[in-house]
Amino acid sequence: MSDATVAQLQQLLMTEFESRGWDYDLTVGAEIVRHAEQDNPIDAPALAASVSNTWLERNGATREDVVESIERAIGARTLRVERPPATILNVDNRSYSLGMGPGAQIANSQLNVGGTQVNVRVDAAREDVLAGVAALVRAGFAGSWNPEAARDLSQLINSRSDIGLADIEAVATEVARTEPNERTRLRRILESIATQGLSGALATGITTVIGSLLAGHLF
Repeated sequence: MSDATVAQLQQLLMTEFESRGWDYDLTVGAEIVRHAEQDNPIDAPALAASVSNTWLERNGATREDVVESIERAIGARTLRVERPPATILNVDNRSYSLGMGPGAQIANSQLNVGGTQVNVRVDAAREDVLAGVAALVRAGFAGSWNPEAARDLSQLINSRSDIGLADIEAVATEVARTEPNERTRLRRILESIATQGLSGALATGITTVIGSLLAGHLF
């Protein structure tokens, strides 16, 4: 028995599904792997149970077929959970730890590839502030929304004239394109923003994008 990363499991599943003429829906694959994280080692019947009846009907497959395909593709493997180091978001010398999720990267900022720190000040370059926004939103999508960091970053953005609502929406949308959109986590972000009473570009931009995701209007 050997282990594999999340990306490797998804690739193995994709290859197996395509060999059977099935559509490899990324949502279906992500759901199977999410259950694999919970049920490690691999439990094929439990993972197959996460596949919707709609998908089965569309692909002319039975749940037993899916169990067999999962066993063939990844049944002899265990999931190797990658725990990346926490990213530190520094907002005017106040530091916050953000759980970014496996493989997350922020580019074009003071956080280099493989680095773990984003520094944001009132006089920071616009790109660095937006990198801080990306780090905050990405952490929220990974289940580690930090309300204190959101508050301080929101206040900093509200004091500047070069970052507006459209900028925040663009950053949040880009994060949404690359991160799993788990509805429970998204709602927690919205609840936190509402509870804090956050206002301004940061709160409005993030709320708008998450609202569109939840309504199924974004992608």
